[in-house]
Amino acid sequence: PDLFDKKYYMDLRNGEGLLTSDQDLYSDSRTRHIVNNFAINQSSFFHHFALSMLKMVQLDVLTGSEGE
Repeated sequence: PDLFDKKYYMDLRNGEGLLTSDQDLYSDSRTRHIVNNFAINQSSFFHHFALSMLKMVQLDVLTGSEGE
């Protein structure tokens, strides 16, 4: 639990997803290849995680009275 790694994806492959929606990532043929890739290739997971974080910081999040 103290390590940031690919274990989440390994758990999905073992049918141990925390939420049904998590486990659906492996059950669905459209996303299963992503789960398999991240489960066996931690470098790929870290690379794509970093890219997704960069995309998120570019969002214009509304805050205060302008947000939800």
